[in-house]
Amino acid sequence: MLHRLSKTGVICCSALVLLGAARHQAAAAQIPYRSLVTARDPLTYLMLDETSGTTANDTSTTPGHTSRSGTFSTHVTLNQPSVSTNLATAIAADGNPALPAPVVIGSSSIGAFDAIDTGGFAVEMRFKTPNVSTREDLFQFKDPGGVGSDLGIQLSNSTAGKLQFNHGTTSVVGTATVTANVWHQLVLSRTSGTDTLYLDTVPIATLADAATVSTGGNGNISLGDKVSGTPRPFTGSIDEFAFYSRALTPAEITADFVAAPEPGSFGLLGVAAVGLLSRRARRHV
Repeated sequence: MLHRLSKTGVICCSALVLLGAARHQAAAAQIPYRSLVTARDPLTYLMLDETSGTTANDTSTTPGHTSRSGTFSTHVTLNQPSVSTNLATAIAADGNPALPAPVVIGSSSIGAFDAIDTGGFAVEMRFKTPNVSTREDLFQFKDPGGVGSDLGIQLSNSTAGKLQFNHGTTSVVGTATVTANVWHQLVLSRTSGTDTLYLDTVPIATLADAATVSTGGNGNISLGDKVSGTPRPFTGSIDEFAFYSRALTPAEITADFVAAPEPGSFGLLGVAAVGLLSRRARRHV
């Protein structure tokens, strides 16, 4: 009996050590998220940390960078909790079915995005929503007049609970199910003519895509709804939007995810550690 109690004490202590080590490792690995993003010189980086006003500032700090800011609509509440204190604050969209979208980057800034042409690109953001059963548009890059590219990412478009993306009339549905009321990392990246959609670092859909990314100078970028047409409003929180003129590697996607962990992940890690150590102890009893 004493032997088993001793084993239990060792298990609990070891679990706490593992949990503490995991926290320390995560903290050590957390190069500031902003530094990771701006080092890649994105075309725009909207941290969405504003506490007032109508401008979503482009916070990319690369020397010579041209600012490509966005505009908040009246359907946005600023200064909301983000996935992690590392990311300061987020915005919340109220799901009102009226355009313009919660955040819009207008046509005056669109030339740099059109210049992607057939090359690589990546779109990255964080989101959380209570609604995973009806369609919500997270991102769209489109000419309101219907000419040129229509690049978009939606939730529950053709399949409830699944992410979907399209470029033009071609679309693909992701394999993973989005969990309601949980922060998620979303990345759409194109390299060598293949688009890959990632959810929380995991690739969930691919599409052969050699189409031109261009709206002929007339396009808008919208977050939380469509650029034009029938509104498909997003309800929930959005944070840390970046649009790159090159693909992101799996390693970069993972680094960004680790730099802003879900707070509850440490608790889950602790539970997993206890379970693992318990199984090891039972094998040695």
